[in-house]
This record gives sequence, structure tokens and C-alpha cells, in this order.
Amino acid sequence: MAIRSLPSIGNVCRDRFSTAANGTIRPTISNTSNGQRQCSFFINAPADKLIQMTCSVVSLKSSDAELVIYGGSEINVNPPVVNRIYTSRSNSMFLFSRVDNTDWFDCKWKMIPVSQTTEYQLCRDGTSATPNGTIQRSADDTTDTRMCMFAIAVPSDHRIQLKCSNVALSSPENYLQFQTISETVIADPPAMNRVYTSTSEIIYLFSQFSNQDSFKCQWTTVMILPLTNDNKRKYFIFN
Repeated sequence: MAIRSLPSIGNVCRDRFSTAANGTIRPTISNTSNGQRQCSFFINAPADKLIQMTCSVVSLKSSDAELVIYGGSEINVNPPVVNRIYTSRSNSMFLFSRVDNTDWFDCKWKMIPVSQTTEYQLCRDGTSATPNGTIQRSADDTTDTRMCMFAIAVPSDHRIQLKCSNVALSSPENYLQFQTISETVIADPPAMNRVYTSTSEIIYLFSQFSNQDSFKCQWTTVMILPLTNDNKRKYFIFN
């Protein structure tokens, strides 16, 4: 069955999917509805676009009510902070809700071009395919704790070398982690100015932070040599 683009105003549980460039999502439960309903709403963008979502109203009054955004650079978004912009990591995002007629939300989305930059901010940006760049804490000044991830992906014959010139975490509960690196233990937090090398063509950075924390990390990429017959002989001699 062909997927069609829904109107720009979508209602969770009545509508399930949209490819519209922008729109609004609201619940369908009316004053005459009884009980909670669990529903998901999916948004798909073209491959060269990302999705930004923001909720102007989030009013969850019933017991066990939920409103969760999945697919963004910020993780564990439950519920969304009012008027905060959430950006997808790729060209898809979806909203899960469990609400009854005492709850209400009003969320809007729009599609934006993939950013052409080498200077990234955690929570604002979710991925990069550039051969070098910097990643630092979100510039948004926030008093609440945020959990975000960032992935760097390069061609399969390259590896990523990542180091941090500044790491300052104000609380033992907050963290900055690298994953898929050559260390036997996850770097948490990474040592300043120490170079960490990925074990594959992708590396992940996870962080939980608050407005008192700061970090800035830089990466470059290196090409791995193909395993020629000469290299194979050298490998077996020294191993």
C-alpha cells in the first residue's frame, strides 16, 4: 500500500503517519471519551532533511499519562519541555502518547535541511559525517538535566580519533561517555587531551549534563591500510 502524506494537522490515534513538511499533532480524545489510549505518530522526511518538534502545550493530568519523543538527539524525552526544540538524529521521528480526556498537548514539527557545519552542539545535533569537527555542550542555558547522544560516522576504511580539551562535570550523576573505542572500559569521563580511537567507522558520545557542566571535544579521521600480503606477513611475524 502506498504511503500518503497526511494533512498538516494530525491527530494522534486517528492519524498515524505524515510526510508533510510541517504540521501540528494533538490528541483525538474528547470530553466523552473514557479511559486512556496509547497511540504513536510517525513523521518521515526526505533523506537530506531533519525534523524539529516543539510543544507549546503539555498538560498531563491523568495517572500514568505519557508523552514521549523518540528519534531525537535528546533521549528520554518524557514529557517534552514546553517550547524546547527537539531535533531528530535522522530523517524520522515519532511521538508516543498515553492520555485520557483530562490531558492535552499541542506539538508542531517542521523539516529543516541537514546542517552543513563542522561545529556541533550536543542536543541540538545528533549525527555527523564530516571527517573532522568539534562537539560541545548545548548552548541552551537550562536548569534541568538533559540526556543526549551524538554519533560520528565516516567511510568504512576510516577510523575516528576523538579527544576533549575541556571536561567539567558538576555532579557525580552526570557523565560524558565514548563508546566503540579501543579502550577496554568506556571512557567516562574521557581524560582531557587523550586521543581515543574508534574500533569501527562509527563512534558514539553520550552525556547527561546540566547548565553548570561544560565540555568540548574535537575529532579527526585516519584511513586504515588494507591488509596486503606484505602486511599479513608482518602481522604473523610479530604476533
